[in-house]
Parts: sequence; structure tokens; C-alpha cells
Amino acid sequence: MGEEKNSYFRVSFNQKLKVGFKGAEVTSDGGLLAIREMDEQLGLTKIAGEYLQDNRYGKNVQHEMTGLLRQSVYSRLGGYEDTNDAEGLKKDPGMRAIIGERAWLDKLVSHGYIDTFRKLCDKPLNYTWWDYKTGARERNIGWRLDYFFISESLLKYLNNSYILKDVPGSDHCPVAIELNNITL
Repeated sequence: MGEEKNSYFRVSFNQKLKVGFKGAEVTSDGGLLAIREMDEQLGLTKIAGEYLQDNRYGKNVQHEMTGLLRQSVYSRLGGYEDTNDAEGLKKDPGMRAIIGERAWLDKLVSHGYIDTFRKLCDKPLNYTWWDYKTGARERNIGWRLDYFFISESLLKYLNNSYILKDVPGSDHCPVAIELNNITL
């Protein structure tokens, strides 16, 4: 009887996200994950994004139009009144995952850059950020937000990549890589 331990599911828009139900441990924007998943399955934001005309260029382009549309729609569905909340929401890892911050990471990977930590370690539960307010670090409930990417040509020099999760002092922890026999 009662709640099954470790009953998680993954959402299709980001297989690295693990969603679980743990009674009182709730994020305020967790319900948006279901909306984002439905959006992914139906392709609503993607279709709408194809009709948006983007006349921005150069340094004016910091975010893709589909991500901006998601931010606007999801923040309102989450009960935020207007885009004035965007400044605070951009720091919220849950909202960033829902909106699609990973697009720039996917772009890096598509250009041949390699996530050094993921290359050497495929084990789950390796985070670099934890929410202080909820004591998430002590329970190891966090997000991996800090990375080292290298080009394919540097891969042969990669010796190690690690997360220094026991270094206190911030809600983020340091990440490091070791490169061998490289001459610059």
C-alpha cells in the first residue's frame, strides 16, 4: 500500500528529465511538464513557430522564436501574469528545461562538440546545481547545468572530466577536465 518508491517516468522532449511523484516534494511549475509533453506530442508550439517571422539578425538573436513563444505561453499557463516575470523565471531550472534551454546545447552537439562528462560517465544523478531553499543538495535532487564541451580534435587529449559536488559555497559546484599531452 501507499506510494511506490522510485516511480519515475521520462518525458519525450528531454530524455534526461526524470519526473517522479514524492508527496510533499513538489515544484511549483511541475504541472507544466505535462503541458510541455502534450505540446511535444501534438507539435503545437512547433507548428505555431513555423508561422512566426523572425526579422532579427546578428547579436539581436539570443533565443529562437519557438523558445520565446514557449516562454510566453507556458509562463501564462503557470500563472505568471506577464513577461515581467521572465527575469526571475530564466533562473528557474525547471522552467528552463520546460521552455527548451537545451536547444543551444543541441546546436553545439550538432556542430560536433562533445560533452566531456557525458562522454566518460553515463551514470544518472550527477548534478551541478541544487536549490538551496529546499535543501536539495543534501538529498541530491538537482540539475546538471554546468558543462565542458570540446571539439572532436581535442577528444584524444581528454583524460578525465568530473563534477566536484562536495565543494560548498554556491548552489552550483565546480566542474573540471584534464587534458593530456596538449601543446598550444
